[in-house]
Amino acid sequence: MNICCKAKQPALESFHGTYTPEMFGAIGDNIFHPLSEKFSSLKAAQSIYPNTKDLNISIDGAAFQKAVDAASTNGGGTIICENQYVINFPIETKSNVTIDGMGKGKIYNDCSRKKYAHHFAFFIGDHHPVAFNPNGEIPGAYTFYDVIDKVNVGDRSVAISNFEKYKDSFKVGQFIWLTSKKKNFQMEYAWLMEQSVTCKITDIKGDRLFFEYPVEEAIDIAQIGANGGIDRFMEIRFAAVENVTIRNLSIDAGNLTNHTWGYHCLIENINLINTTHFIGLNTLDHSKIKNINGTYYKRCIEIKSGTNHLLIQNIHAEFKSPDKTNTSVGIISTGEYNKDIIIDSFYIDLKSSNCNQSLITIQARNATIKNGIILAPNHTKAFIKFYNDYNVSKPEFAAYNNKIQNVVFNGNINLQQLFIIGDPPDIVEKNQSDKSAKNVQWPSYNTLENCIMNGGNAKSNAGLYGGKNNKIINCKFSNSTIIYPAIFKKENEIIE
Repeated sequence: MNICCKAKQPALESFHGTYTPEMFGAIGDNIFHPLSEKFSSLKAAQSIYPNTKDLNISIDGAAFQKAVDAASTNGGGTIICENQYVINFPIETKSNVTIDGMGKGKIYNDCSRKKYAHHFAFFIGDHHPVAFNPNGEIPGAYTFYDVIDKVNVGDRSVAISNFEKYKDSFKVGQFIWLTSKKKNFQMEYAWLMEQSVTCKITDIKGDRLFFEYPVEEAIDIAQIGANGGIDRFMEIRFAAVENVTIRNLSIDAGNLTNHTWGYHCLIENINLINTTHFIGLNTLDHSKIKNINGTYYKRCIEIKSGTNHLLIQNIHAEFKSPDKTNTSVGIISTGEYNKDIIIDSFYIDLKSSNCNQSLITIQARNATIKNGIILAPNHTKAFIKFYNDYNVSKPEFAAYNNKIQNVVFNGNINLQQLFIIGDPPDIVEKNQSDKSAKNVQWPSYNTLENCIMNGGNAKSNAGLYGGKNNKIINCKFSNSTIIYPAIFKKENEIIE
């Protein structure tokens, strides 16, 4: 039915705290209903749902988004969503809004749109390394403002150079990036900061910005990155959200989320149905992800860049390919320039698939992965790899002070290397654009403790290419005897 209809909508200011998508027109019957069923023109649809992009947007999605917007307009609230909602564009979360399925609700993204980013269930803010691009090549990229003087550990404020010129660029409550000025090129248009942390501005006095938390690492030459514009890929703004909670839902979508920029967020009690990434994040700070169950078909946990102080706990995931493809990318990846991450209590079953890289890859610092079981009967790559970005200027900015503790791995008898520390020198040389970083690329102060590695054979060994002050403590290798080279034993600690 294609009629022009102005459905009666509640005024946004009439609610205080609790909302449902049905209040704003959602059907929730697990069937795709485009806006064209109710509206004869885009103009008519936008009179009810102002941000609607086209008439093929689902009614459930448009109504769900309007419920979130209503809660946000009134300072925050809870969306109770107990039915079966079909969307075809991610729900954009807003600060101080809780989305609660009450153990009954389900969100299904039919993934009918061309862009992969539109297959997510939720946008939780938006950040991507392309926004760090310093060359003006990316529309919407952050503006960088120079910081006066070195930033020291414990500082809770920084002074902005030429602040009078930029004073209108900052406000209390704003989220910014405190970064090192040194930028490492990652891939097309994307750059990574050796040091980058999300800060919330709590006060502005003179030329100084004050933050909620003290700085944890000294930064010799610092900048502020802020005021991102529209991300042309995601079609939302490069910006952070805070105090977002998503709980008690089933989600059938390309991803629960990705490209995140969140602060003080909570995701808990979620059942995922065959997502690409079980948990895929860019930045999620001072946040928790707990009690996630379900299936995935590419990578289980991937934390890309810029995340600080994150707890992921109680994960039960199984690989399930949607087609005949039987290769996953990896199990757990903590990428460059993340720090203070805990992944605790997990059971991950690869079934019959084979990863095309190590099961756990660590480039972060101060990450702890503990108390888990990984079943990978067909996997023939290494179980674990500690390695660095090839262009870091100091070892403490790379794979540094991480711990893998009490993890059981079950793999294939054809494993050649059980675990890897560092990369072969020829690989480093090939990938290193900053040759001055050559002597600091080795992972250091990492610990592998009380792990059991079932797999491999009598010829299997470890890839020990470098590293200093790493510890291997009480690990058991069921089919292999690891031979530690003398030079490795000299620089590292082995306790058998």
